[in-house]
Amino acid sequence: MRVLSYRNEPVPIPASMGACMIRGYNNWDRVAKYKQRQAENFDFNQMKAHKELYQDVFLILSDNEYSGVPAERLGLAEDEWRRLSKVIRREHEATHYFTLRFLGSARNHLLDEFIADYMGIVAAADKYRADWFLTFMGLEDYPAFRPGGRLTKYLKNVEISEQAFELIKTYLKQAADNLEIIGERYFNQVYSAQGKYEILVRLSKTNLIELAAEDAEKKIFGYP
Repeated sequence: MRVLSYRNEPVPIPASMGACMIRGYNNWDRVAKYKQRQAENFDFNQMKAHKELYQDVFLILSDNEYSGVPAERLGLAEDEWRRLSKVIRREHEATHYFTLRFLGSARNHLLDEFIADYMGIVAAADKYRADWFLTFMGLEDYPAFRPGGRLTKYLKNVEISEQAFELIKTYLKQAADNLEIIGERYFNQVYSAQGKYEILVRLSKTNLIELAAEDAEKKIFGYP
């Protein structure tokens, strides 16, 4: 990942990082085929303006334990956890690609990570597990934070007070609990193929404070 993401520069790679998205790869075979199809109508500047015609995106996945969380912490066998980790990681990165391609944004911050983890966990466990998400963030013993959890990864370039950090932990805990409760109450709606798509779109239009609110079930998702 260091080679592809950071051009082999000596950048530290955290143990919790097991995947990355590589964008902007010029595929010259696609360029040649596009040029052949266009024949005399080929316009290089027009093609250049539409990067989707010639650039590829790679999702690089490892088979390590997701978020650096050992299997025993989740009460799973190691082989099973590695299998599930790959599913979570694949869906997590695919969610980032979806938001980039269709919503125009794929950011490395808490809301995007919350959404991507939601989709990954649902794909692996067939339902949302708030306890898994909180463990990934280092909040399995909330309100305590476990050093090495992913939460601080998304705050490393932000100066926040201790009080603000406590609020962030609370928002994450309440938002995760809300989504798990909604999934339990409306299982067939939430976890159908259409339901997962609708949840993804709705999550992309909100924020953690709204997701953590007591009325999130009705206000955001429209459930009575």
